[in-house]
Amino acid sequence: MKASSSGKNSSLEGKVVSVRAVRDALGRPAFIDVQAARHARDGEAVMLTIDNSLQFSAEEELRESMRKTGARAGSVIAMNATTGEILANGQHPELQPQRSRGAVDRRRNRAVTMVTNAGSTIKPILMASALPWLETD
Repeated sequence: MKASSSGKNSSLEGKVVSVRAVRDALGRPAFIDVQAARHARDGEAVMLTIDNSLQFSAEEELRESMRKTGARAGSVIAMNATTGEILANGQHPELQPQRSRGAVDRRRNRAVTMVTNAGSTIKPILMASALPWLETD
């Protein structure tokens, strides 16, 4: 699957060019076409925003919450709401994308691939934001 060229994808891809090389007796490239190689470009750098301490704490809290509730699986994401940076992203059972066999849930990050109904997800957030303004008798 090829990512769309809109947004950051095109700047991350860089530019690949094909170059001809003269090989030595052992088949190793000895000389390359310098003119063609000049057009190759690395993609832009990617800055990861995961906070190691927060990641560790989030995973520990997730495990503890699952133990208390008896849940078989769970996910947690911590995000900076202002910048959109992902500060922590964890799940249990742990993600194992390298496994080609076994349950699909062990090979994908449910927190970012599972579709949820936004109406149901936003209700607790709206309620929490309204709590300071509720009148009490």
